[in-house]
Amino acid sequence: MNGEIGLIRQSLRFGQVKMRLAQSTDRQGAATVEAAIMLPILVVVLLVSTDFAQYINLAQSVTNSSRQGARMASRSTTESVELVDQAILDFFIETFPNTPQEVLRSAIVVEVRGDDGKAILGRKLSEVESGEPVGVLVKFDFDSVRWFIGLDYLGNEVRSSITIARRE
Repeated sequence: MNGEIGLIRQSLRFGQVKMRLAQSTDRQGAATVEAAIMLPILVVVLLVSTDFAQYINLAQSVTNSSRQGARMASRSTTESVELVDQAILDFFIETFPNTPQEVLRSAIVVEVRGDDGKAILGRKLSEVESGEPVGVLVKFDFDSVRWFIGLDYLGNEVRSSITIARRE
């Protein structure tokens, strides 16, 4: 009888071990399924956050380039809008060193405006009097430097900024 009780106890222990092994295998399978479901969601969140951070960086760069252009346009020694254009292009070449100059040149629109808010015609800044305001509008197409083309969740893909300074 003691031998039978020992066999029963031993088989119960073996059954418990077997059940524990089966439960741990089921849990591992459930973890694999959960990871397979969550991984694509996490990757999409990572890509969107990276793209959004890059957009914020570009917005700050456009604002800084507009300031740089306004500083250049406000100097009495700057006689043409081409010098302002080149200063802004140089700024973006320094900011995005891995982007070809042709791509940057096609992505940038620069407009220098007089005190009436209209673009300065003839591309001559020398005609603007000392003390008059000069505005520099910079527009930049975000898709030209974007890593993930095709994500159109931001809506407006062209970032612009205007800075106004007084001519020396």
